[in-house]
Amino acid sequence: MQATREALLKRDAADSSRKTSPLAKADDAVEVDTSDLTLQQVIECVVTLVGEKRAAK
Repeated sequence: MQATREALLKRDAADSSRKTSPLAKADDAVEVDTSDLTLQQVIECVVTLVGEKRAAK
């Protein structure tokens, strides 16, 4: 698990710092901290956020 985490962090750092099309968070992106959530809670959270965004239009 640690090796996978390190590989992802390394990949994200490389992608974020490349000159051509660097990885960047969209201006209207919403971050969801899923650290302490179950899969079902994550799904419910994302579905709620999408519903709120759609209703705001």
